[in-house]
Amino acid sequence: MSEEKTRRSKLLAEARESLGQTLDPRNYKFLEMVADLEKEEKKKQKLVKRRQKLEQAAVPPPPAAAP
Repeated sequence: MSEEKTRRSKLLAEARESLGQTLDPRNYKFLEMVADLEKEEKKKQKLVKRRQKLEQAAVPPPPAAAP
């Protein structure tokens, strides 16, 4: 629950900074901005996962110990 409040207050602060005014969280401009930010965040997470997957595929497995 507190995580959601923290996220909401962060979004309100970002909206205030980018739009230059205090917004009601129900305002359509704020809601559009939240949707855009969430979309960007999903893209970033997807890119990070893709990079990790490529890095794991590029790393060769360790050589087996010879007896």
